[in-house]
Amino acid sequence: MSKLLRKTRSFLAFCYLHSPFFSEERYFRFPVGILKHEMEGKASFEIIHIGSQKRFPRALWEKICKQRRVGNITVVENWETSRGLPKNFYDFAYVDDGHSYSATRSDILHASELLHEGGVLAGDDLELSMDEVDARLTEQCREDNHCKDPRSGMEYHPGVTFAIGEILGNSFSRDRAFWAARRMQNGWGKYGQ
Repeated sequence: MSKLLRKTRSFLAFCYLHSPFFSEERYFRFPVGILKHEMEGKASFEIIHIGSQKRFPRALWEKICKQRRVGNITVVENWETSRGLPKNFYDFAYVDDGHSYSATRSDILHASELLHEGGVLAGDDLELSMDEVDARLTEQCREDNHCKDPRSGMEYHPGVTFAIGEILGNSFSRDRAFWAARRMQNGWGKYGQ
């Protein structure tokens, strides 16, 4: 992708996100719908957000918790500083940090230890799944931020694709680039099943 096209896409994305017509809740409708459904009828709800505090999904989680009058949010920016977090405790974990294979894999594995059975792991930046890409190219590019799939011509995050394919297999649900899986007794299941 040319430098001019990348800058144009970045500028358009910036304009979209800062437009008065932009709705965080509409953009994040898949994880928001999951979060609201999972909170239904619960007296307490524990959320862990893995990623920067500056990312706006965290503000959206806080807004939903405030509206529902239930929910506590823990933000993890660095796994080294958060070793004391309780295992098998959280209801919902949202992964939104690095896009390399090693970073995504680490975030998913750490978050899965913190979720209780039946908890939901969700995230974004899964533009293409392993069954939609050239697997060999994805493995070669897995530490890169972006890669262009030769079959579809789409740019995607190969590290996110490879880590999710390795850990979750096909046991996840997806809407656009958002994904979610439920922690089961013996692994993972698609959200909603």
